[in-house]
Amino acid sequence: MAHKFQWVRDMGVTEGDVYDQTTAAAVEEFQKRVGLPATGIADFATCGRLGAWPPPPPRHAGLTFRGTGGIVGLDYTSRVAQEAGLEEFPILYPGSMGGISVVHRFSQFLPGPTTKRV
Repeated sequence: MAHKFQWVRDMGVTEGDVYDQTTAAAVEEFQKRVGLPATGIADFATCGRLGAWPPPPPRHAGLTFRGTGGIVGLDYTSRVAQEAGLEEFPILYPGSMGGISVVHRFSQFLPGPTTKRV
């Protein structure tokens, strides 16, 4: 690939982190050669054509809701999101059953002062 961009070196561009008029002229020439708008600015499209900045893979969010139970990343809801290629963003809220909090509904089975022991 060194010879592929020899014309850039011939214009006086060297390796480094300085974006000067010489670099801008070389970028503009490259843009003309590959059919991009010749702005002299190394934008996303230009960097992509240079192979220096690959576009990121598309990301899709999956908002997942869980009632009681379920382990984020391991349960059925997570497996569906993973198979669909979604990045899972779980909405965490207190689990409920029929609108009644789990603790209230099953408090008779939990150890504590309200439990009747037989």
